[in-house]
Amino acid sequence: MTFTKYFKNQARTVSSLLALIVLCANPLFAGSLFAQDSLSEIEIDRDAGELSDLLTGGAHPKPDVAALLDTAMVVTNVSPTDTVARCYANNRNGTIVGRIRVRIPAGGLRFFLASDIIEERGFVGSVVCSLPGFAVGTELLLGVITTDIQVHQDYRSNITTLLFPVTAMR
Repeated sequence: MTFTKYFKNQARTVSSLLALIVLCANPLFAGSLFAQDSLSEIEIDRDAGELSDLLTGGAHPKPDVAALLDTAMVVTNVSPTDTVARCYANNRNGTIVGRIRVRIPAGGLRFFLASDIIEERGFVGSVVCSLPGFAVGTELLLGVITTDIQVHQDYRSNITTLLFPVTAMR
């Protein structure tokens, strides 16, 4: 074997190992490769009307959990068919601490709150959603003032992945 062929084979082996490490480290793929935890998934079904009420001073749906600060994650389905988003929350250490499922009608929107996923006070972390079809995400930090936070979005092979990077609840 020549030096060039040996080097190419070694490079392929290293590339394959690096790809496997990246896949295992990514929570989106790690959950499907290994049984990470046994958290149950809950379903949320809130529409634009309820979000409007909440933003204009309406009662919080879970006042006992998040009275002062919460985060609303809004998912808008741009696809012509209904879809289901599966989302999970990571705490500040990257551990998955909650899961939800959100059914979104074609051309409609649904939202969920950090307090829907986590019931511990002082939660700070992130939320990742994955769903078939094309969707757009919006994140609002609700408190004394309402702040819009940029959502990282990716669309590949008819799958949308949304990362709500800063999610907090008090």
